[in-house]
Amino acid sequence: AGTSGEVHCKDYVLNSSIKSLVGAFHSTNLITLSPRFVLKNMLHISITFVPLLGSLHEAIARSRQLRKHIGHVDSICSFNLLPNQSTVIYNFHDTNYGQSVEKTYRWIAFCVNASRFGGSFKSKWHLIPLEVMTSTYFG
Repeated sequence: AGTSGEVHCKDYVLNSSIKSLVGAFHSTNLITLSPRFVLKNMLHISITFVPLLGSLHEAIARSRQLRKHIGHVDSICSFNLLPNQSTVIYNFHDTNYGQSVEKTYRWIAFCVNASRFGGSFKSKWHLIPLEVMTSTYFG
């Protein structure tokens, strides 16, 4: 048996586990820190994603805003993933700004980088919740 959970270090989120060892090491605990979230692009074309932290309404509003315009802060927080490429997600861009009373969740907002459309085409951003919401687990 052991203990597992999340470690928050400033803006970073890590998975942690503590297990007691056996035998000659019976008085020793093994502490493991690992990435909490890993995103892998299984599509045949590249994607752009932004990790978000906020309520459902804030995440939807932010994804709509991303479709209209990607600002400087969004471009810093966004990442491109090629097909079959993966990356670790350590921190999430806060969409709350201290104004919401709703429960916050972690989200991945992403769009498919389709180059076959003209320059006036605006990509649709999709949301994937990464945590337990009511009794359903997404991610």
